[in-house]
Amino acid sequence: MSELTLDGVGKRYRRKAVLTEVTHRFRPGLTLLTGPSGAGKSTLLRLIATAEKPSAGRIAWDGAPLPSGRRALRTALGYAPQAVDLPEDLTAREFAMHIAALTASSVRSPTGSVCTPTSTTASRPFRAACGAG
Repeated sequence: MSELTLDGVGKRYRRKAVLTEVTHRFRPGLTLLTGPSGAGKSTLLRLIATAEKPSAGRIAWDGAPLPSGRRALRTALGYAPQAVDLPEDLTAREFAMHIAALTASSVRSPTGSVCTPTSTTASRPFRAACGAG
């Protein structure tokens, strides 16, 4: 049974603490996260989705602390941020590779080969290794 555990998780942006000592065990099922604006809901979700690193504490997926359990977590977790800022000149293939990188997945090319995201650079942000599928 999959389980997400937060133990004393905190997040600071410079001197401002936006989350402090969050401890919770999420079991399978639906969880609703509510609170007033500025309460840290989006920050907590970004930490859980591994889009950001916590400043304090530990996040674990099925007992494996992140980031080592990141691949298994990203395979099971769906995350849709409020806004995604992508370059306007991004092609459909580059967007697909971006999403694949976020989810630790692969993308099948029009020729049938399987493309897996590889390391990126500022000049080539969406690179992939493709092979027979």
